[in-house]
Amino acid sequence: MNNEKDLLILAVDEFFVDKNQNWLQQNKAHILKSRQINSWWAKISFYIEENEIISLSKFLRVLSELNYEKVQTILAPGQFNVLGDTVKIYPILENTVYQISFFWQLHRKNNKTVTIKN
Repeated sequence: MNNEKDLLILAVDEFFVDKNQNWLQQNKAHILKSRQINSWWAKISFYIEENEIISLSKFLRVLSELNYEKVQTILAPGQFNVLGDTVKIYPILENTVYQISFFWQLHRKNNKTVTIKN
């Protein structure tokens, strides 16, 4: 698995049906910028960086809000599963499953740092 530094997760939404990974790569910077000023983009996407502090429960809530399906075995984009403190997610418009591991921070009560791998 290669270490990644960040992951942009787009909602399972009809807007993205005719898009592909090339579209995502070409528009990633624009989407990230638009998330700051456009509530629609903020609502249908989530951006996470390695070493970010976030609770596992918040991350799972975000996946649910983005219409991702929790499954035992990931077979298609738009699905994820959870095993302990590790979430595997197959983002739409991606061709790989990402593993996001949450590690406890001793000085942060209910939050964990994130490691992202694909």
